[in-house]
Amino acid sequence: MIRLTLHGASGRMGKAVEGLLDRRFEVVARLDADSSEADYQEALSASDLVIDFSTASAMDKLCSALELEPRALVSGTTGMSDTQMRRLRALSERVPVLWASNMSLGVTVLKTLVAQASRQLAEWDLELVETHHRHKVDAPSGTALTLAEVAANERPGSTIVCGRAGEGRRHPGQIGVQAMRGGSVVGHHEAHFFGQAEQITIAHRAESRDQFASGALRAAYWLSGRPAGWYELEQVLGL
Repeated sequence: MIRLTLHGASGRMGKAVEGLLDRRFEVVARLDADSSEADYQEALSASDLVIDFSTASAMDKLCSALELEPRALVSGTTGMSDTQMRRLRALSERVPVLWASNMSLGVTVLKTLVAQASRQLAEWDLELVETHHRHKVDAPSGTALTLAEVAANERPGSTIVCGRAGEGRRHPGQIGVQAMRGGSVVGHHEAHFFGQAEQITIAHRAESRDQFASGALRAAYWLSGRPAGWYELEQVLGL
């Protein structure tokens, strides 16, 4: 049985993860924004692995605690700074770390499809559109930025443009990213490829948060017992 600490336990995703737990896991600690440093150390000392769905503002405290008490980490927190991401990368030299901007297994496959289309349709225009609920803090979403980066890696010299206020004309090599916010939308990502007289749209719709929680638990089970290193959901799926 894997002993878990849930970081961001009282949030939507923390509750979703706990709601899908099975007998492979046991929650031994729950941490939130108001948890003290002592709470963190007590939690980590009793845990095998941390599942993190929190906010960028909470990550410094978690990173500091993990640097003192290293534990395997599955994180789906987005909006982090470059410094915070570097801290996670450094932590992966001591323990296994899996970070994903989106824990959906469907979105993981979507990334593979976007990479393939970006490579094989390199001359086509590419626009990414993401839609989320009105309360989402970061924009564009971490998933949209990840998709843009995946596409850019297949198109050397391309640039990522978030929004086009005051400049509507498309320039060669651009990958556009647009964000919409409203209602209770869990998450919708579209990759639009525009050729001459034809279009391809690859899309993923999240209908609930359960698929993110399910993906995180699958990743946690897969990650448990692995050597230190930086891992991705593609490896969990064998892509």
